[in-house]
Amino acid sequence: MRMKTRPLATILTSAYISAMLASSVAPIRTGATLAAAVDPMAAEKALQNAISGLDVSGWAAATAGIPAPAAPAPKVVANNPPPKSDPLPPEEWIARLIKYTRTDPVFGSITAKMCAVLELCDGTEAMPLAMVKSDSTGAKRYFALPVNADSKDIVIMVETPLVTYLYLTDKTGKLRAAVISDKSGVRLITNERAAESFKAEVAIFAKEAEGLPPTGTAVAGNS
Repeated sequence: MRMKTRPLATILTSAYISAMLASSVAPIRTGATLAAAVDPMAAEKALQNAISGLDVSGWAAATAGIPAPAAPAPKVVANNPPPKSDPLPPEEWIARLIKYTRTDPVFGSITAKMCAVLELCDGTEAMPLAMVKSDSTGAKRYFALPVNADSKDIVIMVETPLVTYLYLTDKTGKLRAAVISDKSGVRLITNERAAESFKAEVAIFAKEAEGLPPTGTAVAGNS
């Protein structure tokens, strides 16, 4: 037969009352010190502490040997972008383009007027050039060299539907002269006015030259 059991709270309450009654009715003996009165608040606190140390089955909760769960380690996000390569010096990227242009050129020309304004000819006839075309989109861009292999001149030509720009430079990569050709004719523009647009065109060709074989050129004037 299954025996009925009293709830844990009832058992503990009965024990608490019995303890109080036993203390309050303890006999007084001659020559003995009177037992101290029970502090109800202290007894209630002791009872609550005893209850908190028991689990639902009435046994002390066995948590002392269970380690606390470890906090997850924070994720570390790598922030190491690949190092950027230094831009090629003018002597090197120009040397690469010169070699490439001399090896596999497309031949073209500039008009006699353009040639004369740039002071590359006497203006009696068009000037032939060995040229390579940039792969960039938008305007047509050409890196051009006089067919005379001894010439130090370099022409960067940019063609749009309405305007053509010519920039005269050499192996130093410095702007020597700039020409604009539009419906008003062919004329020089100041280097100061042309400086920013020339710089942009140089950056395009220098970037494309990075894909060409290096020449090891370190001194201006070598090719």
